[in-house]
Amino acid sequence: MGNRSWKMGLDKMFSDTHKHNSAVHTGYPDQAGYFRFENEPNKIYNLFDAGNHMWGYWMGQNQWSLKAALRGANINEGGDDTKADQEAIKNGFNYFIGGAGGSW
Repeated sequence: MGNRSWKMGLDKMFSDTHKHNSAVHTGYPDQAGYFRFENEPNKIYNLFDAGNHMWGYWMGQNQWSLKAALRGANINEGGDDTKADQEAIKNGFNYFIGGAGGSW
């Protein structure tokens, strides 16, 4: 059930994202909404942090270390990744490790 719900959440997220393809990293479009992942009832993510969460999850799923996930994201941001970005990556990585993991 958990993996299926995760996939269904991703399907909705991607369909919502495609509706708002004008989103650019320099600003957050208000109409893009916010996202909550199953098993994290007290956390909510904006569009970009939800992407960071999925990055952390994907890295864990593919047997990369958390350090590699965080470092790669920081390099991608020119060494200036935000604390919120890094936290979302950690949460996604731990989401995979914590039992929601496996294949989608």
